Amino acid sequence: MNNATTQYNAAAAFLGIYDKLSPEQLLTANLGGELPFYIQPYPIACEQEVEEQIALLMRRLKDAGRTVVEVNLYDLCLEVLREKRLLDMVFQNERRIPKPRLLRDLVATLKTELLIARIEERMNQSQAQLVFITGIAAVYPIIRSHTVLNNLQNIATKTPMILFYPGIYTNEHLTLFNRLKDDNYYRAHNLEYSTL
Repeated sequence: MNNATTQYNAAAAFLGIYDKLSPEQLLTANLGGELPFYIQPYPIACEQEVEEQIALLMRRLKDAGRTVVEVNLYDLCLEVLREKRLLDMVFQNERRIPKPRLLRDLVATLKTELLIARIEERMNQSQAQLVFITGIAAVYPIIRSHTVLNNLQNIATKTPMILFYPGIYTNEHLTLFNRLKDDNYYRAHNLEYSTL
């Protein structure tokens, strides 16, 4: 573990997130015409603890009268593969198919536009006040975070959306897993530093 990881306290971080997302705080935030789109970075070494904290946060927000829908990108990908009757085939052939070919096949099947449409559908069906996007680490490298971000901004127009990002976000640069430099991105607010 590096120094940044050992200093990260997920429970404390999520108490701060709850305060920012508690009733009316986020919905009434004046963003000056910008999108209600946030990124909450965290160290990948804390992935399991963060998943637990997200579940607790959702329960607390529900108890406070906030409706939240979580869209886990990994679960969404599995859902699409099941519907296309490809999931069993992928598992059966994973060892035999060369990894670059398997990656190409999965990328071709799990098109970003399809996943974004599914996310928008879930947002509309749930009529949630908040949308959490999770599972970024589990879908890498099939789904690239900057591609998801660039497409999510098209649907994050009214409902506040928080993407939980396993890495660093500086309001300009994305670094997945604190190691992999991603494309620049600047349309989302860093929830960690946001004063709503």
